[in-house]
Amino acid sequence: MKNFLTFLAGGVGYCALETLWRGRTHPSMALCGGTVLVIFRKMVQRGGSTLALCLKGGALITGCELLCGLVFNRDKSVWDYSRLPGNFRGQICPLFSGLWCLLCLPLTALCPLLDRHLSALDNR
Repeated sequence: MKNFLTFLAGGVGYCALETLWRGRTHPSMALCGGTVLVIFRKMVQRGGSTLALCLKGGALITGCELLCGLVFNRDKSVWDYSRLPGNFRGQICPLFSGLWCLLCLPLTALCPLLDRHLSALDNR
């Protein structure tokens, strides 16, 4: 149940962030965001420095974005990074990989709060 609720939170959060950033999103981004938050929450639980977690999280998000992009974004109707330097097939690029690392900074602090709220559900 905790993983399911974490997946929902990640899916809704990612779609909300993308909608705020560029005014639209795609259902595949809920899948990407949910998957990322489930895995990233486990990474935070295992511990490590904030810097290491942010770098690993940025790599995780970039990898998930690439996988989702290759499956759902072949025609680049969801997003298109092909005009950005260092892009790979218009699906990922260094600029957004860096932004994902920065996004992991608040996520590193939010994951323990999410764990506390999910644990409170067990006590009910």
